[in-house]
Amino acid sequence: MAENEDLDLGEEGKGSKKKLIIIIVLALVLLGGGGGAAWFFLMGDEPPPQGEQATARKDAGEEDGEAEDENAPPIYHQFKPVFVVSLPPGGKQKMLQLELQVLTHQAKVDDFLTTNDPMVRHHILNLLSEQTGEMLDGAEGKQRLRQAIIDKIKQLMKENGKRGEVDNVFFSQFVLQ
Repeated sequence: MAENEDLDLGEEGKGSKKKLIIIIVLALVLLGGGGGAAWFFLMGDEPPPQGEQATARKDAGEEDGEAEDENAPPIYHQFKPVFVVSLPPGGKQKMLQLELQVLTHQAKVDDFLTTNDPMVRHHILNLLSEQTGEMLDGAEGKQRLRQAIIDKIKQLMKENGKRGEVDNVFFSQFVLQ
């Protein structure tokens, strides 16, 4: 009977060795795939500036990342959630619902808007709540509001010691009731 028990243990040992090898191989494949995916996603298309270009920028008094690239892709910063404000009493329209996006070609502007979202939203909400329905009626009223929002964002950036260009503001939803 002892011999039968030894044989049974031996067969279980072989099966567990095979399972262990399969588990190790699967773990290596998963780790290799994860490392390859991380390398693929984290590798940039462009190498960091080196040599004469970096030296020329620093000699010109510009810090890294401050030079504006005219060919930089557009960056759209979308404020979420949408802005909803009550308009001043006395007018025909009582409420404004507005979804807006800021266009820039500089990542530092998008970073500023993301980092300071509560402050920027506060000032934009105050600006919107000062408007009347008559002021916002028509294309000219919307254009004035767009320019006022651009000016407000530029003012906030300047007050916080940041530089950058806001190229445009777009209304992707504009409901006046």
